[in-house]
Amino acid sequence: MRNRIILSIVIVLSCLGFNFQSVSEASEVEFKDLTINQIINQYYSERDLDGVEGLWIYGGEKGPVLIAVLSGAIPEIENQYGNKSGFVGIMLQPDSSWGKGQKRFSINKVLTPHEKYKGAWQGTYQFYVYGIPVKTKKNFNSVFTLNNDSLTVESEAFGTFPLRRMFPARNPAPGNAGTGSGFFVSPNLVVTNHHVVDSAKKVEIRTKDGKWAPASVVIFDADYDIAILEVSGLENSVRPLTIGDTGSAKVGQRVYSFGFPDPGNLSGDISAMQLRMNEGIITSLQGYKGSEKELQVSIPTTGGNSGGPVVNAFGEPIAIITSKLLGHVTEGFLVDVPQNINFARRIERVVELVQEVGRSPELSPANQQKNEVKTEIMADQMQDSVVLVRSEGYKRSKTVSTQSNQAK
Repeated sequence: MRNRIILSIVIVLSCLGFNFQSVSEASEVEFKDLTINQIINQYYSERDLDGVEGLWIYGGEKGPVLIAVLSGAIPEIENQYGNKSGFVGIMLQPDSSWGKGQKRFSINKVLTPHEKYKGAWQGTYQFYVYGIPVKTKKNFNSVFTLNNDSLTVESEAFGTFPLRRMFPARNPAPGNAGTGSGFFVSPNLVVTNHHVVDSAKKVEIRTKDGKWAPASVVIFDADYDIAILEVSGLENSVRPLTIGDTGSAKVGQRVYSFGFPDPGNLSGDISAMQLRMNEGIITSLQGYKGSEKELQVSIPTTGGNSGGPVVNAFGEPIAIITSKLLGHVTEGFLVDVPQNINFARRIERVVELVQEVGRSPELSPANQQKNEVKTEIMADQMQDSVVLVRSEGYKRSKTVSTQSNQAK
């Protein structure tokens, strides 16, 4: 298993132009002299990691730059970089005034909220001496906000910019919260993606009035990345969706998604975030590498959309947003931008899972004339059907996806 982990990260990072050497005598050299797979073996593979720890990528002056975030409590890290009680960001690639192995930032976790870290990002400061520009390094007080695979750096001095996680894949460590989307298929059952709630210690859903209700996973299929949640006490205030027929899906068909994308950045308070709607078309009846479990759609997708419904013109879910291809470099930054190569799980497995727990979801009647729903009416109706899902302490994967990046 460990060999597969290393192979996966080597494959992904090789695409970024990194060269790899054999793993030998790693403990006898300074951090700056270690290769990527030596760093993973020595510092990540055998430890219970904090959510902020891992390999991250950001937009440097000449393109994407990789940076390692590690606990200062590790003796070798403390000896070389300090900050025993917090975390340090170490350059794995040279960028402008910084060389490989140099410390770029030093941060400490804030007690509340637990996804916040405070510290200093080291940047460049330019001043003039007799009209001649002079650059020097300077520590800028900054706030780091962790939201799944995004780490946003914010400072009054330079604004905000994102870092994107490359390793470990997707899920933050126990104690950190993640979000996704979901939708009702019965008065007390909500569908979402399995990776949104995988092994979570606590799961909640948020209704349109901003209130949170506890939920529990009653059944799931990890292979299909589908989980069914049970919620009590909302039966009179929600609108379960009638499930559509994926079998009737056609390439070019207009479809719509509903969910709560990237709540950490699009809304300062996730309890007040409004439901988002996007539209696109079905671009293929097969998913990644020809998977028959998925549809490929052009609907813009980003973090937080996972588990939200993809509905047809009648407002019936025919698939569930699950994954996307990685973002790309724009103006020097690797950004998680909406794009049109995204994948959605077909809805049939949802029906089977709901039936396995003894419920009967409402299915769209076959061969019956139906009227298309105006988009503005559809958007209003979905307010009572689609919910934000929040999980805490969910499982963290120590592998890197070489396929598509799940959109959580």
